[in-house]
Amino acid sequence: MTFKGRTGVIIWIVGLILLACELFFIFFKDDFENQVIFWILVIVFGLILIITLMFEFRNKIVVTKDLVKICFGITTTNISVSTIRSLKKTISAIASDSASLRRIEIGYVNGIGICKVYCSPRKEDEFIKLVTEYNPGVKVLG
Repeated sequence: MTFKGRTGVIIWIVGLILLACELFFIFFKDDFENQVIFWILVIVFGLILIITLMFEFRNKIVVTKDLVKICFGITTTNISVSTIRSLKKTISAIASDSASLRRIEIGYVNGIGICKVYCSPRKEDEFIKLVTEYNPGVKVLG
C-alpha cells in the first residue's frame, strides 16, 4: 500500500520564490547586459526549482509485507518490516525523510544496532495498523 507523505509549508514557499525568480529573469531578459550570466541564472534556478519540487512530488511511503520504502526527494530508504521494533508518533524538527514536523519515528535493527528514521504519512493510523499487521512484534509507543 502506498501512503502519500505530508508536505511542509517551507517546500512550497521555496518553490514559489524560485519560480518568481525564474519569471523575473525571463521577464527582464533584455535588461541583462551579459546573456551568458542570464542563461546561467535561468539554468541554476531552474535546476534548484526542479529539485525542490521533487520533495513534493516524490514524497511517499510504500508498505509491503516485507518492506517499508520511504521515498522523499532524491532519497530512498528501505527498511525490512521484520527488523522494525517500534513506531512512535512524534513532532520533531530533526532532518529526515520527511517534510512535516508531524512524523512517525520508526525504530529498527540493522547490522550496527538500533536505528531511527522518520516519515510523515498523511494517514498515520492506517500506516501504523498496516505495519503492525505485517509485524505483530512492533511496539507502538506514545
